Amino acid sequence: MPKANVEIARELAKLSPDCSFLLTHLIRQHEGMTAADAKAVLKSILSIDEWIPAPLLRASDVGWYSVASANLFNPVTRAFDVPASSKAVCFTESTLEGLKAHREVFGAEYGIAFDRDYLFDRGLIHA
Repeated sequence: MPKANVEIARELAKLSPDCSFLLTHLIRQHEGMTAADAKAVLKSILSIDEWIPAPLLRASDVGWYSVASANLFNPVTRAFDVPASSKAVCFTESTLEGLKAHREVFGAEYGIAFDRDYLFDRGLIHA
């Protein structure tokens, strides 16, 4: 059986209902954050209220991993050598149904999605 190249893999993925080509950054409402607070975070990310918009995703503590003092996987070195005190922008590759479930469980009313290839092609994420 021949190995799949990138184009074939993408075509196969497009035919799979459980595969998403979007990477979504969700704004979770936690620790007393209201829907209005979450909306303000989204507006801040998109820089909507600025005279000259400059959209920006801000990295933050990596959540549970920082509490557990776990080392994180480094795609460059292929080792778990990133300290838990690192900051990151988290994305999920959930399908639309998965995003709906995440919203219902965690109360994430807002988020922003990017085409996976767009982020990969710009070196913003690593495989």
